[in-house]
Amino acid sequence: SPTSERAEMTRKTKTYRCQLGRAAASLMIATMTLSLAVGAGRVHAGTNTSPAAIASDADAALGALATWQRTGTAADKAKFDTARDAVAARVAADVESSAERLRTAWAQVAVVNQQVMLAALTQLGVPYRSLASEEGVGFDCSGLMLYAFREAGIELPRISGDQIDAATAVDAAVAEPGDFVFYPGHISLYIGDGLMVHSPNSGNVVEVRVRPRTRRLPI
Repeated sequence: SPTSERAEMTRKTKTYRCQLGRAAASLMIATMTLSLAVGAGRVHAGTNTSPAAIASDADAALGALATWQRTGTAADKAKFDTARDAVAARVAADVESSAERLRTAWAQVAVVNQQVMLAALTQLGVPYRSLASEEGVGFDCSGLMLYAFREAGIELPRISGDQIDAATAVDAAVAEPGDFVFYPGHISLYIGDGLMVHSPNSGNVVEVRVRPRTRRLPI
């Protein structure tokens, strides 16, 4: 039954944290620790975002970040912050979430976490493709993570299970934007305020979805 399936998935879901090391693309942060957060069970469908608009804004924000990383000026940092906040506001509007909560959550994490999230969001609308990790062409779930972290200068293992095997358990309640959401056979990227971006399965596309808030495993 659906109830027993959800209960079994909840039982199998775990939370993780791993030290991923030096992030070459980050202006201010030399090293980072990423929490690998749990969505306890299958993710429930939220309101799909407008992929092209969000992807375009995310790409613009990454351009602003690259300029700031090159110049290091306060003015260019402010431009990046404004561009990043615009992406957060658009995502929040499209999923009927709080723009202020999402903007605040993104601003509070390391720059490299922000870069990972924005990179993933640039691929909204790209089709799911098994064993793929190719910008604008296709991704499977771990392929999207591989792409997003690589854009931030971080190399991950290719397979989702290997990405998780390098980690240690954490409580999902402390999840931050830029963390992973993992349950057996699927990995996603948490972007704050109960939302995640992922490449779900065959026949679907990279999308933002609402993560369950009420089914998290205790540690």
